[in-house]
This record gives sequence, C-alpha cells and structure tokens, in this order.
Amino acid sequence: MAAVLAVAAPPAGAALDRFYSSTHYRVQYTTAAGDSDAITNRAAINFANAAERARALYVDSWGYPRPKLGRSGKTLIQVTNKLPRGAAGVTRPGSSGAQPVAYIQIKPRYATRPHVMAHEVFHTIQYAMYRPLNRSFLSEATANWATAALYPTSVPRPLALTRPELPLDCNRGTCPNGSVLRYGQWAFFQYLSHRFGRRIVFELYRRAAVAAVRANDRNPHLIEALSGALRKRGASLRGTFSRYAAASLRGGAWIGASFAALKPKIAGTLNAKANRRGGRKRVRIDHLASAYLTVKISAVSDRRRCARARLRIRVRLPRGVSSRPRLALLGGSTFALKVSKRRRRATLNRRVNACSAGAGTLVLPNASISRNNQRFRIRARVG
Repeated sequence: MAAVLAVAAPPAGAALDRFYSSTHYRVQYTTAAGDSDAITNRAAINFANAAERARALYVDSWGYPRPKLGRSGKTLIQVTNKLPRGAAGVTRPGSSGAQPVAYIQIKPRYATRPHVMAHEVFHTIQYAMYRPLNRSFLSEATANWATAALYPTSVPRPLALTRPELPLDCNRGTCPNGSVLRYGQWAFFQYLSHRFGRRIVFELYRRAAVAAVRANDRNPHLIEALSGALRKRGASLRGTFSRYAAASLRGGAWIGASFAALKPKIAGTLNAKANRRGGRKRVRIDHLASAYLTVKISAVSDRRRCARARLRIRVRLPRGVSSRPRLALLGGSTFALKVSKRRRRATLNRRVNACSAGAGTLVLPNASISRNNQRFRIRARVG
C-alpha cells in the first residue's frame, strides 16, 4: 500500500483483457485460466464496489477533492501481481505536475479485503491535492487515517504506543525501517481530526501547495503547513504534540475501540521513594517523540502522615526543547506538570494517599521540531 512517485504511464496490460466499469472506476483484469493475475467477474465488481464506497466517504461526505480523471472519465484500477515486493497495492501518477491523474494497481487476492482499496483510493485523492507532499510521512499515515474510518480494525497499531521513541515524521532514510513505520502514524491525524475536524488534513495539503508556489519549488513544506493549520485554530505544533502524547496514554473514543485499551511501550521505571533524596532517572528523547516512564510510589510508613503525603516530581528540561510532561495515576487521574521555561524545569507537587504503594505513568514528550537525543533528568519522592 504505497503512493509511488515515479511518473509512469499505465502498462499496456495486454494480458488484462477485460473491463468492468462502475460510476467512477474502470477495473482492468483478466479471467484467463492459468494466468496468475486471473480473477472472477465477481471479484472485479468487488474491487469497484470497495473503491466506490471509499470515494463516497472521502469525497461526498467529507468534501475532499475528486481524483483527477484521464480520458476515460474514470479512475483506472488494474488487478495485477506485478507490484513492488511486499506491496498489496500501489497508486501511481499517470501524468506529470503537482496534481496528476492517478491510477491504482492492486493484487488479485485482495478482492475480499476492501480496506486495501480504501487506502489506495485516498492516495488518488492525495495526488489531486498536492503530489510532492507524498514524499513525506503524511502520505501513508493519512491514507491509513482515512481507511480507519471505514475499517478500524485493519490499520496497524499506533506508532505512538508501539514505538514512541521514534519521531512523528519518521520516513524513508530518517529512522529504522521508516518506509514501513510511517504507516503507524495515522493516529496523530486521528487525534487532529478529533480535535479540529476532518478537514484539517485537506488544509495541510492546500497549505503545502501554497507554500511551494511561494517558494517556487516542489518540496513537501509539511512542518510549515502543519504549524500554519494549527496556528489558525489557536494551537501550536509543540503544544498539540504534547497533548497527543498524553492522549495516547489515556486512550479513549478518539482512537477507536480497537486501540483504546492499548498501553504504550515503557522506557523505564522511576521510583518515587519515601526519603529526602528520592528516585532519579535520565532518558534521551528525539524530536517529536516521547518516553513513558512507570512511576512507582513508595508507601509512607508514618500512619499519621501517609494519607496526606505529597508526591513531588521535578523534570529538568533540555535547553530549547518544548515539553509539557504529564502524570497519569492508576485510577484515571491525570495531572500536567507546571512548566517554568526560564528555569527549564517542570514540577508537580500534589497530595496523594501513600498509606500503601501506588503507581502511575509519566509522559515525557520532546515537542521540538528538530532537536534529537535530548536528555531529560527526572527526580521523584513522596513524603
């Protein structure tokens, strides 16, 4: 499932000798016995129906742009196994320019798995908005975000939970196995659409296209577009990312029932000890990434003081890094640490019942756009 960037005309498809047309799609396929690409006529109809269902949601309901059409007046779907290794389907530009005509190629065995077609249909819409942005992680992440609206159990686990140490803009050449991992960043756009509405993804593409015209280039301009769209809504990329990291920990309806109870990967343990020194921990975090620490709260032995003990956490923030740490205690309460930019620290001083041991999770986001390997120093004590 990929949006391929090289411009290539659709292959002649001499072996794909049959066509089925629906309202907006033209499926090219074969039923020839012994051909590895062969499907039934019913399967061709299934492919067209899956595409029509996805288009109806994205274009008719959400108001996203219609895919650019070629001479046939329909979007071409070719059913073939001649795809890049590991790909279930690809969407290719059939013309040049920033908003080209696009066509879909999909493997025969996915006739009964409509989420693959839904993913590719959104790629055709991306090409209709602004092709260069498909070089960023946005392409696969938003295609999965769109797919999740129709088939919520078909998308991968959110990368913010399974690999929170990897940057949000993880992509080819920027982090390990980035071409695959970027699919898992769909949840960030799920969070954005939950807070600001589904049209925000369309606005990202529109703003990127405008920025490219202004700069007279064909670059993605992703961060500029994202920052501008959030600023228009009274938010910032740094603040939104910090809130997203906390929301990923809490789960909830915004992420969907399939992932609401999924817990993030833990980077380590911070012991909030019942003594003056307390427990200490150091972690390093890359840009637009997070670390989640289990906080173990020791019991206070003094029975007269334990019910009104105070939990104190102090985080030393790296210079030039925006971060809003939050603590989620078992039981559901979440508290934002108070940030002092001048002192470069975030602190929490809160009454807790420490008559028995407790626990929680500390969220540490690095919301900077480019600062990697930043060291956060944390100290916690209870008493």
